Amino acid sequence: MRLQTSSRWRQFQAWLFEKALAAELKQAGLSRHVLELPFGRIAYLDNGELQAQQTLLLLHGAGTDKSTWLRWVKALGHQRRILAVDLPGHGDSTQDLTLSFDVPTQAQRMAAFIAALGLGSVCLVGSSMGGAIALRLTHQHPQLVKGLVLMGCLGAQTRPSWLLEEMAKDGSNAMLDIQSPADYRRMLAVAMVKPIYIPAFMLNLLLEDKKRRAKIERKVLADIEHSFDQRDVLTRIRVPCLIIWGREDCVVHVDDADLLHQSIQGSSKIVLDKVGHVPMVERPQQVAKLCRAFFLQHAL
Repeated sequence: MRLQTSSRWRQFQAWLFEKALAAELKQAGLSRHVLELPFGRIAYLDNGELQAQQTLLLLHGAGTDKSTWLRWVKALGHQRRILAVDLPGHGDSTQDLTLSFDVPTQAQRMAAFIAALGLGSVCLVGSSMGGAIALRLTHQHPQLVKGLVLMGCLGAQTRPSWLLEEMAKDGSNAMLDIQSPADYRRMLAVAMVKPIYIPAFMLNLLLEDKKRRAKIERKVLADIEHSFDQRDVLTRIRVPCLIIWGREDCVVHVDDADLLHQSIQGSSKIVLDKVGHVPMVERPQQVAKLCRAFFLQHAL
């Protein structure tokens, strides 16, 4: 009887979590969609602004998913079509362990996604790993990209971050080795200066999901490790580029922003004080304002 009650309580918690997520999606003006491509399923969010002249394609970081962008999209508004994907190996997209999740391959998949939806040229907004994929996609298919926004972008390393230095000590990874609520909260503390509040029951559900995804996340990180470096393409990027970084970023060192800015001709760089690795989560209003000004300046 106790087991049955516990199971029902867990089902209720999952239902409550889904209702909360649905409410956030509604507030952000986004709806869920799925696209089947030859390599597998791509899940994505779309604001449905089909008549908009400009399109934003949002690429999240490793170990996260499309929901990362909800607060930022809500703050940004809907003058453009906005699509946020679950990159393969993440979220509700294909989890096939036989696939490669290296940066060039993921960039090719996003090119296929853009073509399949007939989006034409887009402005890419990439966070961390998503930034590296955005850079590679811009290099591989310049005709598909008219602008870039890079946040805590992986791929232009100048010096090890706090996370990399900690990993070098004992091989542990605070963003991956997560087995308890305390581990999950530590991950949030590494990612953000002031972690967002998550109720205990939601955190437990997120923890269970994180543990289920451990094998695919390790595969993704192993593939990224051998392909994240994008320094060879930076000077060839020829589109408007806005670089946004948190000064207290523990995952990708803030000094990397300087290399990006110096290498990408005409780029703009903004470093935000008391912000960590995910500015669009920590400061959605401020980051949205910066992005709106950038989009207006370059007609993106």
